[in-house]
Amino acid sequence: MAHILGRQSTGSLYICLVMSVNITDLLCAVYLLTIWISDLNLCKIFILEETVWMSSVTCHFAFAVLITYTANIQIVLILLSLSRMMVVAKSIPTSFQDTKFIVKILCILFSICSLVGISLTFAVSQYSSRLMPISLCLPFVDPTNSLGLIKAIVWFTLISQTVTSGAIIVMHTILVKEVKKISTTVAGCRNKQESNVALVCQLIIITASNILCWLPTNIVFLVSMFLIRYPIDLVVWTTAAVLPLNACINPTVFVVASLRKMCVTQKKQMARCT
Repeated sequence: MAHILGRQSTGSLYICLVMSVNITDLLCAVYLLTIWISDLNLCKIFILEETVWMSSVTCHFAFAVLITYTANIQIVLILLSLSRMMVVAKSIPTSFQDTKFIVKILCILFSICSLVGISLTFAVSQYSSRLMPISLCLPFVDPTNSLGLIKAIVWFTLISQTVTSGAIIVMHTILVKEVKKISTTVAGCRNKQESNVALVCQLIIITASNILCWLPTNIVFLVSMFLIRYPIDLVVWTTAAVLPLNACINPTVFVVASLRKMCVTQKKQMARCT
């Protein structure tokens, strides 16, 4: 595996995609920080200022940021999985192995996601008298259950994240199978089999974090759409603890993997010197 993913062009592609995932995850942090700081500022007078807050530019900004994050993180994770699979499974170079091509695609898709986020924010604001549906500025919850656009966002997010999770699982499965084939071939030539436990663990953690994040949030937001009354604390804790789950786990996994790779590379260099 190392002799395939360790090439300079492949390494730069991987770094580019990992940075894209980490930058996208920062959007989730921006949303949570915006809500948290605003809550600290308005905690004593929130009841009096709730309407002002829900119509503020800050709340609209948080709403748009979360839509952009939700759409873009799925795209980036699919591109990361697809590119890694294509590098291993395809001996013939393809566009998905080209760093410049991937960078262009990422920039275009991020711009589209941002425009979609801004457009949907403007549309919801217009239909709800310039007020966000909920004080958390969430694009997935409408206490009045009167905005068809919010329902459409919830259903689209549920379907897209389910499809994305399935696609990532399939691509990761293919990647692991191809890596095992290559490792077996290399082992036959060198009488030495390279361990792929770290790669498999990384793929399992990334896949599991997406499912553990997306599945509960979709269930909570979907159920709240059909219930007349629901515990608002459940929505709050889902937003604060479950929603950013993969935004915390994925960067950690990639950082640990990068540090491990650096340690292995340094040991090999030291061994060569001695």
